[in-house]
Amino acid sequence: MSEEMSLTQMPNQQNAVLRQSLESMRGGDLDTARESLIDLLEGNPELAAGHVALGQVFAAEDDHARAVEHFEEATALQPWLMSSYFLGATSYESLGDVDSAVSMLNRAITASPTRSSIYRRKSQILKQAGRQEEALKAIEDGVRRNPQDAALRTTLASMLYEAGDTEGALEKYKRSVELDPDNWRLLFSYGTALLREGKLEEAHAAMSRSADLEPERSKTHQALGYILARMGDHASAVLAYEAAYYLEPRDTQSLVGAVYSLNEIGKHDEALEIIEGTGQQGARNPAIQRALGDTYLGLERYDSAIETYTALILNNPRIHSSNTALLELAESDPGKKKSAHARALQDALNENRMQRHDEATEDEDGEE
Repeated sequence: MSEEMSLTQMPNQQNAVLRQSLESMRGGDLDTARESLIDLLEGNPELAAGHVALGQVFAAEDDHARAVEHFEEATALQPWLMSSYFLGATSYESLGDVDSAVSMLNRAITASPTRSSIYRRKSQILKQAGRQEEALKAIEDGVRRNPQDAALRTTLASMLYEAGDTEGALEKYKRSVELDPDNWRLLFSYGTALLREGKLEEAHAAMSRSADLEPERSKTHQALGYILARMGDHASAVLAYEAAYYLEPRDTQSLVGAVYSLNEIGKHDEALEIIEGTGQQGARNPAIQRALGDTYLGLERYDSAIETYTALILNNPRIHSSNTALLELAESDPGKKKSAHARALQDALNENRMQRHDEATEDEDGEE
């Protein structure tokens, strides 16, 4: 082989050095990887893949300033090499230079405007930097350039929902479903958004379809059970909750949901049987104890209901710490009016739960 051939190396030899260097880097031997790549680039300074690999080594060594030099060189040599833009943006972000990270991804968009992952990465960097409006605009730009991309529309829908634009979010979700009707994750997100807005019929249709497409996901069945309960179809809700609990036995929300719906249709004995099957776990869980109290009340076992409600209140400072009237009620003597006392405890717990929900909502609004 001539001296010139030795210096420039054959393409297969270049690939071999690149593979060996990347293997060394993955194995933690950064020194060997770095030296091999430096030698390779001395003989092949226009090898874009070599600059990307060496940039990765410097990034792994947390030397992002040197890393971006090589990522930038790679983009100059091969503008269509997407990995160099993504890796470069990440290194710029690590240096705290968000504007340069965004600039690099803007160049990636110019090189490949239909690659949706670029817009998502750009938005992510801007969002993490606290530049929420620009993050939203990045995704909007992606959707404008890629109107058939359901995943981008879904991301935009989620961001609009977070920003409080419910109408805009539901519109984008709906269009995403039209583009990708068999995407169970998308249908679950759409159904959840519809549920939060009280659009129960539409939420039921979306969540049912999601459950049909992915029947092994407990959270979907749980959400479907909640929707059905809100619609007043408690018999169907029980079946959905039971499916969820079968798939994830540790999920007490599904168990409590099933008990609630059973009590609503008068099947208190079945509800009690479910709760008793939880053993000590149920005895220590406030949500299950609350459901047990409601079940005893449905069975007209007023003494048991009062004992359960009272213990629940006394054992949970979070419940009674800001509600002295509730604590006083729990500690009061029911006398002979046990039925009325049990129902008063149930009503007070309901009111306390709604009050804490409203306070939490106000806190969230204040944070925004």
